[in-house]
Amino acid sequence: MLYPYVFQALLARKGIKADKVAGFLACSILLFFMAVRRSSVGVDTQYYSYVYTQFAEIPWKNLFSAPLYGGRTETGFFTFDFEPGYRIANKLLSCFFSSAQAITVFNSVLILLPLYLLIRRDSPLILLSIWLYLTLGIYQTEMNVTRNGIAILICYLAFDWIKRKKLIPFLLCVFFAASFHQTALFFLPLYWLINGFHLRPRQMIFLISIAWLIGLNFNRAAFLLQTLLPHRYARYLSGGDFSIASVLVGVFNGVLFLAVWLMMNQTERSEAMPKLNLGIWLFTLNLCFFGLNLSMEAGARLAALFGPYIICLIPQMIACIKQRERRAWTILGVSVLSFLQFVVRLSINNIGGTMPYQFFWS
Repeated sequence: MLYPYVFQALLARKGIKADKVAGFLACSILLFFMAVRRSSVGVDTQYYSYVYTQFAEIPWKNLFSAPLYGGRTETGFFTFDFEPGYRIANKLLSCFFSSAQAITVFNSVLILLPLYLLIRRDSPLILLSIWLYLTLGIYQTEMNVTRNGIAILICYLAFDWIKRKKLIPFLLCVFFAASFHQTALFFLPLYWLINGFHLRPRQMIFLISIAWLIGLNFNRAAFLLQTLLPHRYARYLSGGDFSIASVLVGVFNGVLFLAVWLMMNQTERSEAMPKLNLGIWLFTLNLCFFGLNLSMEAGARLAALFGPYIICLIPQMIACIKQRERRAWTILGVSVLSFLQFVVRLSINNIGGTMPYQFFWS
């Protein structure tokens, strides 16, 4: 990953701005390692690969109803219920490629290409965004929750329609993303939230505090809701998915945001809030769902929908810092903090079993 940074620095000495080219090189490197990894790299990679081999035998007429087997357990086989868009993608690929590596390559392209388009459009510091994408564990996480990662990035690209107040194109993009993973539907309310309400610091603190308080006292309300909802949705209101690791991810996101916030002066903060309303909303929702995760099973999963946009929000906030030296120190501090968090996180849970890394041909 040093190559794109050195490339940018050498051209900068000659007065040539090469942020976008360096960003493309960095994303290409990440794409290479994601695409050619062995199926054992990442907990879920083996399941996506195994399921892919079944599509060649599934007739087109049964494509949306055929069971997809993920592996054998003590009581039999467990199955996956993939969304229609992802089933179609697997079936089309199976018509041309017999190797299961094809789906890993396809998924990787469908993650890293939207990522590059997103940071090229929304990030004023492209290489910092990529550094955050890697060190905050988002890259490794998306090696596991592949369908979710694809859906999230499609929706992030659709945020431009929110800014332009184009409801129909935004809805179409979200529904398309939901054909890969249905959690994309949780992005629908953002159109009205972002266009209707501009968050202020006190409102952010209030929403986050309420969410964490509910998370600490959620069991009674959850039991009542479980009796009213179908089992498919009620199970997400149960406890048991809490882990200190997921809560620490939310805490660190808050620390990173606060570190940049404190480096800004009052004028810069006042100017940044309305300008960065979309990112502020996503960050607030991310911390809110991490708070709910204290006693709600799906809290961390929902937090993961809104969390990745922090790779654009932090550079956007830094760009609002007008003094050059203070801005440089902020970039350095963010880079060091995120790297230290990366080392600690790898030592705790290995971010989905992505290390040690192996190529598929090894």
